[in-house]
Amino acid sequence: MKTTLFNYNTARYPFGRLIGEYIGTQELETLHADYDSDPALANSLYKNMEQSPVFKAMYAGLSSPAGQEFYATYERFVREVIRPQYDAPIYYQTKPSHRILFADVPGQSRFHRDADYGHDPAEVNYWVALTPAFGTNTFWIETEEGRGDYQPVEAEPGQFARFRGSTLSHGAKNNTTGKSRVSFDFRVIPAAEAPARYREQEAADPNDENPVSANALKFSYCA
Repeated sequence: MKTTLFNYNTARYPFGRLIGEYIGTQELETLHADYDSDPALANSLYKNMEQSPVFKAMYAGLSSPAGQEFYATYERFVREVIRPQYDAPIYYQTKPSHRILFADVPGQSRFHRDADYGHDPAEVNYWVALTPAFGTNTFWIETEEGRGDYQPVEAEPGQFARFRGSTLSHGAKNNTTGKSRVSFDFRVIPAAEAPARYREQEAADPNDENPVSANALKFSYCA
């Protein structure tokens, strides 16, 4: 499976507007981490991201009653846009993982394959851009397993990428573009290829308080 871009209707699926409402601005490209104090930053973009009050405010909004609109829109997107790409029922990540690659936060994301973290090779990844994604503010992925020839996945709001993240190495670089990137991603697996843990939710850790990793292994059925 090659990494492929698709278009979607932002009027019907207004993900960017909803996230902007939770954060308090529609100018998502201009977001700054706005740390309350000087944190001990690591060389990990995502660990630094998770310390930001802006990131925490986004997840607080998603967890509030207002957040139900986002998840209802997401479920509709899966049913109407993603499910037709498959010939049979699928399991999909119940709640997507959200990312903000801040322009003012140092570090990088370790390049990895999702199989390194227990994901099944049959999973397919989807990544939805809510701001222009380009250069070092997007994610990079190899073209074939083991090649290491990383290419940026560049997209605009209204586009999403499909890729095989379980087997293709991918990651993010230090963002030097001056623009923040906001996106979310999720995984799908054909129901016929899904191990029992996808049906029984055994993959999820009930004690995981990190919203990104806690959501990554919880799946729902779409007929």
